[in-house]
Order: sequence, then C-alpha cells, then structure tokens
Amino acid sequence: MPQSQPVIRVAIRPKDEAKRESLQRVLNDLAAEDPSMSVGAASAEGETVIRGANDLHLEIICERISRELKIPIDVGPTEVIYLETIR
Repeated sequence: MPQSQPVIRVAIRPKDEAKRESLQRVLNDLAAEDPSMSVGAASAEGETVIRGANDLHLEIICERISRELKIPIDVGPTEVIYLETIR
C-alpha cells in the first residue's frame, strides 16, 4: 500500500534549549516509525519543521512529544503545503 505524502506542516521548538538534542532524537525516532511523517531542517529562529498527513496527525505527534516523552515544546501555526502542477 503506497504511503501518502505529507500535506501539512508545523514549526516546533523546545521550551528549554537544553532539550533541543533530545527533541531531535525523538523526532527522528517518530519519523522512522511513521512513514507519513517527515522532519525538516531547522529555521533561523531555531524551529524544526515537521510534516504530516493532516492537522490531527501533527497534533497527535506534538501531544506525544509533550506528554509521553516529557519534552515541552512551543508549536507554531499549521501551514498547508501547496504543490503546483505545470502543464
């Protein structure tokens, strides 16, 4: 069964800068177990972009990071990834 491409993204960052490395490890582990999730490069503001199948998918990922894995994060607004087709 083919996996869907991520269509929505959100920028996240740890509330405590000391947790940045732990957050990166957690995101890499989550991306390895969930093929519909991907992790993007960090921005100049120190945010990491995660992409997923839909808004609920990203919300669940962020909740898991905060509650289960005990890494408090700040979450930015979600953005739809637009793809153009050139004809």
